[in-house]
Amino acid sequence: MITLFLGSLVFVLVIFASFAATVFIKRGTTQKNAQDLEDAVYNNVDKIQRMLPNRIRVMLWYPVATLLICFFSPLYLLFVFLMWCCSGENGFNWLLWVVVKFGIPLYPVTQEDSRIERELLNIEGQRIVTICASGDRVLETMVGKPEQVTAVDLNPAQLALFDLKLASIKMLNYEDIEAIFFHLNAQVLKKHLPTLMKSFRSSESVKFWQKNGAAYINCLYTKGSSGKGWRMMQWLIEIFSGIDMSLLTEHPELVPELWKNEWREKVHSFLHYVWHIPFAWNALATPIRMALGVPPSQGSLRGCLMEHPIKVLLFMDRVFGSSAFQDNTEFLANMFGVWGKNKPYWLEKENIQIIKTQVNKCYLRKGYFTEVLRSLPDNTVDCFLLSDHMDWMSQNEILEEWNQILRVSGGVGEVMWRTAGLDEIAYPHCLATLTFANQIHLDEFLYTKDRYPSYRHHLIRLHEQNLMNFMPRENVEPYRSIWTDAVNIYHILNKGVRGKLSEWSGVGIDNWCEFFYSGQAKSYDSFRHMMLHGRYPLMTILPLRPKTVWADIGCGTGFNLEYLKDWIVTDDCEHIYLLDYSASMLAEARNRVQALGVAHKTTIVECDCSKPINIPKEITLATFSYSLCMIPNWEDAIKCVYDLLVPGGYLAATDFTLSESQSSFSRYFWKHWFRNDHVYLNEKHLLILKELVEPKVDVTHLGSLPGIPFEKVPYYYFLGQKTQLIEKFRLKGSKSINYQQKKLILFFN
Repeated sequence: MITLFLGSLVFVLVIFASFAATVFIKRGTTQKNAQDLEDAVYNNVDKIQRMLPNRIRVMLWYPVATLLICFFSPLYLLFVFLMWCCSGENGFNWLLWVVVKFGIPLYPVTQEDSRIERELLNIEGQRIVTICASGDRVLETMVGKPEQVTAVDLNPAQLALFDLKLASIKMLNYEDIEAIFFHLNAQVLKKHLPTLMKSFRSSESVKFWQKNGAAYINCLYTKGSSGKGWRMMQWLIEIFSGIDMSLLTEHPELVPELWKNEWREKVHSFLHYVWHIPFAWNALATPIRMALGVPPSQGSLRGCLMEHPIKVLLFMDRVFGSSAFQDNTEFLANMFGVWGKNKPYWLEKENIQIIKTQVNKCYLRKGYFTEVLRSLPDNTVDCFLLSDHMDWMSQNEILEEWNQILRVSGGVGEVMWRTAGLDEIAYPHCLATLTFANQIHLDEFLYTKDRYPSYRHHLIRLHEQNLMNFMPRENVEPYRSIWTDAVNIYHILNKGVRGKLSEWSGVGIDNWCEFFYSGQAKSYDSFRHMMLHGRYPLMTILPLRPKTVWADIGCGTGFNLEYLKDWIVTDDCEHIYLLDYSASMLAEARNRVQALGVAHKTTIVECDCSKPINIPKEITLATFSYSLCMIPNWEDAIKCVYDLLVPGGYLAATDFTLSESQSSFSRYFWKHWFRNDHVYLNEKHLLILKELVEPKVDVTHLGSLPGIPFEKVPYYYFLGQKTQLIEKFRLKGSKSINYQQKKLILFFN
């Protein structure tokens, strides 16, 4: 009882002290902060003096927050569980349904810096199809005087906002346009709205503004789900760091110095604290991520803002630490709902005059981007501005969309998009083998000039490409039943035990592959499909080009052909080599080849893949699909296949692996679990592959196994290209390579 009383007393005292410090801050320092800090900056003081009350509040909040979490742990765990339920694709799809159904804009204001588009793209006289979103970037594009612009969005609320901007620019004078969209003056809009609605291009736009009225323009840029997301983030930073966020708009010229000398440490402490509270990071990030319109598929990309606290800190470094922060209209509009002291590019007077001449050249289309492209005639588009919407799509959906892009562009034109995967080699992965234009310049812009540096831009010029076939892959699932699972489990256990007995008795097995798989070849795919999570993603990223000669090393039953069955029958696929060491598995592969109608262009080779492979043709594409871990001398197998690849050919692989992020127990468990079946997990696969060929795709995920619910095994899928530069690295004595590459060269030669 005494312990409980003392604990409660401390809890109450800490809360009271925190409350008193907060009140003291509000009463005594808020008004003085700006002037004191401004004097410090302009007097060239090396370090801005930290305000004591702010420090007290920050120091007190962390124990208070920890005590509150412990005290209300059932409610906290309930909140964590609810956020976990909402964090998947179903939760985000529900959010999309709500915003579309009830006319809520996701993005009331632009979330990207489009200066790089204006710099690199020749807009004048072009026919453009673009994602609409808030419409700000579309208006900036129209300043470039294109021949035609088609703005596409699935959400009618986004189109309604853009419709209002177009009608206002067309019918109002500049002073009224400025009053509505810069000063957010609802009275001016109320005066003109009945007339403006007559010029709307969509009946849904009329309904939206009839329902919401002119008052909706009040704090327009804080509305919508992204506005709520930014308010949540702003509230958390203010409460837990003690930063006076009003300084960002009142004294933006002081922000870079403040960030460097005071704010960064506070924000870093807060992020560090949240990261180490169990479940707290994901629980807090989920509602913010969803409100900002970041689906799980985008949030899982490497380098995404919500991936780790360090990514948030780097983002703030580039925004708040920039000497040009006071010109950052995009960030200020998102964070505070105001443009700051400067107008956005499209709202400048001379640009409004240009847009007035372009308004009738702009068309609004509601629907999915791919569906809108399907409705367009051939050779009618010159430029595509895709924003980040491909981050929301599966690789197959992206391939389908690019089929339409090629059709409506006639294979000529430019495509520009952005991705939240800042640390990906390139994204989407299925486009990674295309030739990206100006990528070094685009990355320099991201890290040094971008006002909203949470997305990386890519640019493709279609006429410069050795274009591949964008045919979608078949997502095939083999027939599975309780009987097929039982047969597989029986053979796995039976052969595993017999193999161990043979090992202990000193009797070797010459061909383990045939010994292990001979009884389960017919039902192999039905059971392994639940384990081999990297097989289908690997097939979606393969570059399917004309005159492809494909070698599938360790092909098993040849199931990979099922994913590409529509492509292998075309003339683009010149020849297929299926190689494996198990006669039983190759018998199933032979039956599959016959059924798919490609026997005339397929050669089946039974061989030990770690020894020299005799293939009469040089190959342009080689794949290792869950075979490297079963090849004893896998290094020799990679070397042999590499030598068979033509310059410019592609080497792809997927397999189980080990990861540094795993716990010691997890590494030990999976390594010995798989070893029983002669599957040897090795993290060096990726090291050798990445140093041997130029990486195009390098992804590692966790995948589940049947019957093991609480532990997942890492797997990777990788795609690389054999280039002339890599070939030079293989020469002995080269001085232009690093130590790891030199070791690799000595090993292979």
